[in-house]
Amino acid sequence: METADVALQLYTLRKEMAADFRGTLRTVAAIGYQAVELAGTGGLSAEELRDLLQELHLEAASAHVGLTSLQEDLEGIVRYHRTIGCSFITVPSLPPADRNDAEAVRRVAHTLDALAVRLHQAGITLAYHNHDFEYQRLGDRTILEILYGETAHLKAELDVYWSHKGGDDPAKRIRQLGERCALLHLKDITRDGDFAEVGEGVLDFAPILAAGKAVGVRWYIVEQDRCARPSIEAVALSLKNLRSMRTSNKPESSAERT
Repeated sequence: METADVALQLYTLRKEMAADFRGTLRTVAAIGYQAVELAGTGGLSAEELRDLLQELHLEAASAHVGLTSLQEDLEGIVRYHRTIGCSFITVPSLPPADRNDAEAVRRVAHTLDALAVRLHQAGITLAYHNHDFEYQRLGDRTILEILYGETAHLKAELDVYWSHKGGDDPAKRIRQLGERCALLHLKDITRDGDFAEVGEGVLDFAPILAAGKAVGVRWYIVEQDRCARPSIEAVALSLKNLRSMRTSNKPESSAERT
């Protein structure tokens, strides 16, 4: 894994982004991130955001876009993201109505796969980001198994925290998904199940990163849903630990393992 393959999901800094979108992006670049995953655009036009990212030498690795938005304005979303040079769009979750039973999941899976085909024609890859509810069993398969069993074109943005929380082995799941696992969300988990910076919890990232390398993961994306320390410090620490893992397969320090 090269540092250039690491991005930051900006949802982690949602309060800072809401207060000062441009200034927070400058801080992200100064920390050392070379790419971001968008969770909103700060009200900027595509041209304004493109120019800001270029100024800061930041790449738009991916963007979280809701399924309803994709269904209602696919052409506009394609234009915007092609302008900013973003080649991945990720659906961040499924609404409850689309996951009540196996048939509902099959229907939404077919919808996602059809959207993936249309986006591919425009040069954009569609992925899906899991939480832990996808490990709920509906009949003889989990929601996650239905989603990927009923699709051929949809890629995965596997969230290793939620995968572990759902009772899965993230490294094994990455290898099972194979080349369909194009993106990884990296966050750690404390012993009591809360969110932690990468390398500061109990997840063993060595097999996760090895599996990612084996299947050709394109982006390793740092995210924290909730931070115990100031968010800017948290994302800087995750990047520092990932850099250490690249050379030593373990972070420089891990409070949770001592």
